[in-house]
Amino acid sequence: EERLRMREHVMNEVDTNKDRLVTLEEFLKATEKKEFLEPDSWEVIQQMEQKKLQQGIPPSGPAGELKFEPHI
Repeated sequence: EERLRMREHVMNEVDTNKDRLVTLEEFLKATEKKEFLEPDSWEVIQQMEQKKLQQGIPPSGPAGELKFEPHI
């Protein structure tokens, strides 16, 4: 769920023409933003999962991996 939210956030920030595709031009323009140039503020997935565990929230799936739940 968190990964889906983050993916949606990235698409909203980077996909400027909202065609659900990120062109090289859009990507390069996104890398010029101030936030992109501050890697100390980035958080890797392992850090996010560790915070969840500390808050008592279970990991995303087995061993922290995404679960596939087929819709029948």
